[in-house]
Amino acid sequence: FDKSLFDLAQLEDYCTRRQSVRGNSVSALGDVVRRLRTGLLAAQEVWCGPARDDDDDEDDSTKYPCDISMAKRQRFRVSPDERDVVPGFDWGAADRRPTTVGFFEKFQLSPDLLNRAAGEASVVAEEARNADGDEFIIGDQLEGLAGCLLLAYQQRTHYAICCRAWPNQSCERPKRFRDSLHSQDLQRLSGTEPAWGFELCVWLLHPGVVLDDLAKKVRCLVLASGTLAPLDQTERELGIEFSRRMATKALEAKHVVCTKRQVLVRAVGSAAFESRPPVQLMGNAANLKKDEYRLALGAAVVKLVSRCPGGALVFLPSYKVLSSLRWTWRDDRLHLRYGAERQGREVNTILRRLERAKGTVLFEGKGDGGDATHEETIADYKRAVARRGSALLFCVYRGKCSEGISYNDDACRLVITVGIPYAPAFDHLVMRKRAYNDAKIKGGLALGMAPGACDRGVMSGQAWYATQAFRALNQALGRSIRHLHDYGALVLLDARFADDPAARRGVAAWLRGAIEAASLRDCARDCAAHFAPNGAAAFVARDYRE
Repeated sequence: FDKSLFDLAQLEDYCTRRQSVRGNSVSALGDVVRRLRTGLLAAQEVWCGPARDDDDDEDDSTKYPCDISMAKRQRFRVSPDERDVVPGFDWGAADRRPTTVGFFEKFQLSPDLLNRAAGEASVVAEEARNADGDEFIIGDQLEGLAGCLLLAYQQRTHYAICCRAWPNQSCERPKRFRDSLHSQDLQRLSGTEPAWGFELCVWLLHPGVVLDDLAKKVRCLVLASGTLAPLDQTERELGIEFSRRMATKALEAKHVVCTKRQVLVRAVGSAAFESRPPVQLMGNAANLKKDEYRLALGAAVVKLVSRCPGGALVFLPSYKVLSSLRWTWRDDRLHLRYGAERQGREVNTILRRLERAKGTVLFEGKGDGGDATHEETIADYKRAVARRGSALLFCVYRGKCSEGISYNDDACRLVITVGIPYAPAFDHLVMRKRAYNDAKIKGGLALGMAPGACDRGVMSGQAWYATQAFRALNQALGRSIRHLHDYGALVLLDARFADDPAARRGVAAWLRGAIEAASLRDCARDCAAHFAPNGAAAFVARDYRE
């Protein structure tokens, strides 16, 4: 259900207890939750095979999907967090998949049942708002669950639904549900702690489903954001009704700051580690696995952050990349092999150089219990900047430390971006969204839409994919400049921005014309001049009435 997480066992237990006290006040709602759990148990049987008794000694050589998946994961070292779609439990978003009608039939969710469940959930949520403890949260979740399923049925051509499985080891979600009734159910069926976890994903692929309904009800609707470009394609993504009611052409305003004096924007295409030949800084998946590239990237970051005061943010494509860079930059033997020198007894690693330059060096964690929470990491970072005057934080595009957080003034004087944050191409949601947009361009018949009822003006799946990457990039670049008197430097460490002007088209309009290609040496020199006493700080301190 988008990014919401519901424990169906907990919700069913609540409905059962409420029914025993108040009769049939949540009969339809309880039926919906029970049928969802029954469907997930059916998916488990398809994935893992039927439950067998412990004393059954027959040699069963049958290969189930879970066996194939586990062999593949072990061979290719796939992370336990990766999900697999259960065969036969996959509906919607074309690519020869059956429409989402099949989901509602398989789970026996009729429109009448969903309507009654939504009505009961509204009453439960209203009563729960006046209650204490977990009842408020459960009431809110039941209302969200019933509303989501009802909307998914009413707008089923715009949804994709699937059941997914993952190994019940080293993952955040199974740990959270390990003692739940759902785990106990699976344990009763299999006789052991469940080896696999299962989830039901209901994905809305068209934001116009929500916005079109809103646009019909209000007199005026203003949508403002810093990451809506390209505006014409975004307008169509938001729905036909929204596009029809656009009074004038969408406004794409420039920034309130002077991009020539307050913001230094550079694109660097190569860097070298020690005396080795320069490496092209192309932040793609292949290069990010190479030690030589990682060390050259680290050397570039060291040179840049040592020339800039205050806090610095470095944005990376994923948590996996962040973890691999952290490991590489602290490996003494690897640094010695590539020509690093010793300082006393210690090897002069990238991580030690960063700590000497900025004092405090922090890495954003997933927040799954093994690392500090995002709130703790951000608080530690801002505390270090306030106390020492400098700190360095490595973040992930689209992560909790990159969106919705304001790093004003000295909290962020430098932003470094690595690569272009394309989402994983084989992510299940990404694949379905791309297929959905391509199917709409072809008329929408593969999605179950009536002939002529489809809006073909949407962007293609590939265009949407690229747009999402540049929106995440623009979101990261905007962390430094937060108000009229703010100033900072933005450095894009990727050869595509340095060598190919066409790659800059996806960058926000207020920054696009300010990007200049530079060598790492020249970029570091420009940063030092930008942060000199007579540089950007003097410019923002002037009297604006002059």
